[in-house]
Amino acid sequence: MNHENYHQRLDFVKSILQLNDLEAPKIETVEYNMNSKHPYNNYIYLVTLPSPPSTATTFRTVQSDEPQPGTVPMPANTKSLILRLANADPRTGMNNTNRVENEVASMTLARQALTGSKYSHIVPDIYAWASVATGQGFTVQQYMHGIMPDKVFKDLTLQDKSVVLAQMADILALFQKFKVPQTIDKFGGLRFDDCGNIISAQMTIYKGEPSATYSEFIRAIFSVKLQEADENPVMQGWTDKGVRARLDNFINSRLGDILKEHEDPEKMLVHSDFSTNNLLFDPSTLEVTAILDFDFSYVGTVVEEFMLFSFGNMSGGQLPGPLEDGAQLQLRNAMLNGYSRLSSIEDTSDVEWDVAKAWDDALAQAGAARPQTISNFERIADTYWFTDILSPFELDNPLMRKRRTAEQLKAIRERTENLIVRFLDKYEQTL
Repeated sequence: MNHENYHQRLDFVKSILQLNDLEAPKIETVEYNMNSKHPYNNYIYLVTLPSPPSTATTFRTVQSDEPQPGTVPMPANTKSLILRLANADPRTGMNNTNRVENEVASMTLARQALTGSKYSHIVPDIYAWASVATGQGFTVQQYMHGIMPDKVFKDLTLQDKSVVLAQMADILALFQKFKVPQTIDKFGGLRFDDCGNIISAQMTIYKGEPSATYSEFIRAIFSVKLQEADENPVMQGWTDKGVRARLDNFINSRLGDILKEHEDPEKMLVHSDFSTNNLLFDPSTLEVTAILDFDFSYVGTVVEEFMLFSFGNMSGGQLPGPLEDGAQLQLRNAMLNGYSRLSSIEDTSDVEWDVAKAWDDALAQAGAARPQTISNFERIADTYWFTDILSPFELDNPLMRKRRTAEQLKAIRERTENLIVRFLDKYEQTL
C-alpha cells in the first residue's frame, strides 16, 4: 500500500531540491515500512547535502518564489534537512482542506509558546511548505538531532523515565500558559491570512468549519461522528432498538448540562499527539531535543490535550472510560482524585502505577493543569470517549472492515451498541 507511487514521491523530493539548486545523492526514508497495513499520514525523507550552501537559502516552490508565512531561510552550511510529504489518500481519514498550512501555523504558535524557556529550540524551523489544496502538500524542515524516547522508554529505569516525563510536563505547562493571538477567534484548526496572521480554520482530524463557542465545537464533533455512523454499512446510524432516538435526545437535551460549566473556556494550542512517539532526546543526557508532528494540532482548551492521541502510550496519560472496572477503574479514580491511596491498590495487571504516579507528580511539579485540577474534566472526558464509541476506528475505517469477517463485524457492532446503551443509561440517571 505505502509503496504505491514510491518513485514518484522520490522524484518530487528531488524536484524541490533541484528548484533550489541543491544536490542530494543521498535521500533516505524515515520510519518507513513498505509492508505497513495502514497508510502513512506523511512520508518523511532525510536529505543529506554533500556540498552545503555557503549562504542562507530562501526556498522557492512551484507555488511561490516569495518567502511563505511561518518560514525562515535555511541557514548556511546546512548538511541535512527533512522533507515531509503529506499523504492525501482518503483512507488516512484526514481532512485535507488546510492540511500542512495548519501544521505550519501550529508550529509557529508552539515556538512562540516556548520562547524564553530552555525548550525554545525544540520546534523544527520550516524552510518551505505547500498546502495539500495546491497539489502535493509538503514541508521542508530543519533536521533535529536525537533519538525517539519511545524506542527505549519502556526499558528506562523509573528515575530516567521521570526525567523524560518532567520535561514533557514542563512543555505542556508552557503550552497551557500561552495566550493564543486575538486573530484566532474560534475553536478549530489554523491557517494564515493574506497578511501572514494566524487565523481560525478547519481542523485536520475533523471536517467542518471552526466553532465560535466551545459548545458548538463539541456538538460539531458529534455531528461528524454521527455522519460517519449514518454512512457506514455496519453501524447504519445506530437506528436499531431505538438507540438513535436516545442518542439524539442526549445530544439535543443533555449535552448542554455537561457543557454548561465549560461555556467560555480559554483557548489553548493543542498538539493532540503529544507523546514519546513525537519527541527526540539526547540519549546521554535524556534532554529533549525536539517535539515533532503537529499534523493533528488545533486550538481547543486545557482539557483537549488529554484527549485523542496525546499521552496515550503511557499509563496515566489518558483517562480510562466511564464503563471500566478493575485496574482501569482504579486508575480512573486516581487520575481524578489523586494517587494518595496508591498503596491500597491490588490489581496491577495492566497499569504501570509507578509511571502513572510519576507523570502526575511531574505535572504537579511543573504547575500544569491535570485531570484532578481541571474543572468538569470527568464529564468532558467521558463525552469525548462517547464520541469515539459512536464511530469506532475498527468499524469506521474501510481497511479495518475489509480484514474482518461478517460475523466479526456483527460482534463488534453488538459490543459497541451495548457500550452506547450503557453510557446513555449511566448519564440519563445522573443528569
